[in-house]
Amino acid sequence: MVSGVFLALVVLLCGSLAERIPMPVVGGLILVVGGELIRGKRHDILRVLRTSWMSAGATVLTFVATTRLPLQQAVILGAALSLILSCAQAARQAKLVALVRADDGHWRTAEPAPALPPGEVTVLDYAGSSFFAEPPPHRGPASRPDGARGAVLILVVRALPDVPPSAMIKLLDRYARHLGDQDGRLVLCGVQPSLAHLLQRSGTADRLGDGGVVPAAPELLGGLEEAWGAARERTSRPPHHVSDMR
Repeated sequence: MVSGVFLALVVLLCGSLAERIPMPVVGGLILVVGGELIRGKRHDILRVLRTSWMSAGATVLTFVATTRLPLQQAVILGAALSLILSCAQAARQAKLVALVRADDGHWRTAEPAPALPPGEVTVLDYAGSSFFAEPPPHRGPASRPDGARGAVLILVVRALPDVPPSAMIKLLDRYARHLGDQDGRLVLCGVQPSLAHLLQRSGTADRLGDGGVVPAAPELLGGLEEAWGAARERTSRPPHHVSDMR
């Protein structure tokens, strides 16, 4: 800001003198400023070159663009490459992790099963960013619900953004309907207030039923024990009692 104000004053007050500065001098100043910027970020540049070949390629491509294209086009190209890399990184980080309750009461992580076991409780934790696009109709947020009669899926959604896209809301609603058709149930645990409001407005909360939306607690896995106990009680009942609860 100080440099911008100073430059404006120089142009307004000393424009006739400023235009006498040779262009090679201006070019040399630009090279010096660019070198100082690169020198100050040299550690970050070396770290990127050693750890991420995609980011390194985007850096080299942006640098070449600034020497061959107009500056505004090179800036737009660099911003577009950064956005694409951010989306790719977020998509790689999004994953589902199974939580298994040990005999000592602690929760341990494991790989999700390919299908939900019938009549049992499955806990999955969703980590990472939300979905970017519409998922295929046959896919759900977890293991396949086919043949999982009487199964209860507890999905920990504490890491979801405050306002997830409509594709995720539709996916949760569809998965809850599939489980409900087989006397099963979907329980969302660790729901933030904004997400609970969105589930209520979309009608998904009504489909989940009482106890289907467990609010987030200050603890990391707060509410999971409560949801786990209610799900275990549900699956331990006779099948006709489970059907009546629908």
